Amino acid sequence: MAADDLSGVAALIDSVRRLQACGRKFPRVEYLFTVGEEAGLLGSKAFDTRRLRAKVGYAFDSPGRLGRVVCAAPGQVSLTVEVTGKAAHAGNCPEEGVNAVTALAKILATIRDGRLDPESTANFAVLDCGTKVTNIVQSYAVCRGEMRSRNDAALSAYVEYFEKHCQEAAAGTGAAVTTTVTPQYESFSFDEDAPVIQAALAALRGMGAEAQVNGGGGGMDANVFNAAGIGVVGVATGYSGNHGVSERIVLDDLRRAGELAERIVLAWGDRGGLPE
Repeated sequence: MAADDLSGVAALIDSVRRLQACGRKFPRVEYLFTVGEEAGLLGSKAFDTRRLRAKVGYAFDSPGRLGRVVCAAPGQVSLTVEVTGKAAHAGNCPEEGVNAVTALAKILATIRDGRLDPESTANFAVLDCGTKVTNIVQSYAVCRGEMRSRNDAALSAYVEYFEKHCQEAAAGTGAAVTTTVTPQYESFSFDEDAPVIQAALAALRGMGAEAQVNGGGGGMDANVFNAAGIGVVGVATGYSGNHGVSERIVLDDLRRAGELAERIVLAWGDRGGLPE
């Protein structure tokens, strides 16, 4: 299933049909469909935002029931720790080697990860040592992960902790440790009284939907556009369980998501038009 995020694509296409048939005047609307969002917001990062005239927008790409508006999303950094040891024959002379896998295991066994605080998470998911044989003392191992937070100070503090912890945890093993931190995207946050949110809430009220405004834990194209000066928030389309085998969507929410997109555009018309 691809509720995340073909449901958003379906909603926007449906909104085009609805706006063309509504018989009302409405502000100019720009639609942008990006690629590679799940792999790291690659499409939005590559897009030249100067081609857009819009100063506000909505990313129909968030979990939750229809009515949820995502006012904040975390920034993210990629984290890599590489461990270099010394190869040796595992049967003849293991004492001559330095096992990089063992040193990396000590790092990962003691690092703070998972839910760090209400706004922050860390995850280490990709492990590699370049070989599948068991008769050598492994001389190289690498782990790749991430840390994300809606709190920029917490993000910076964890980066400092990560670099220090990797060195300290491997101390005494004889292995050399190298850490790499790569920023991926910046966080964003809006107060509930921001016009971009109020227009969405007006649209939801107009269709009798229960509204909720809160922050999310995942990055989205909105992160990139906000960093470029375009105020974009997330909009839920009714899916849940995304990134897992239990992904599902509420069909009534999917059917109404296009109406919500239409009503958001019309709400801006009622407010006097979109900001230029």
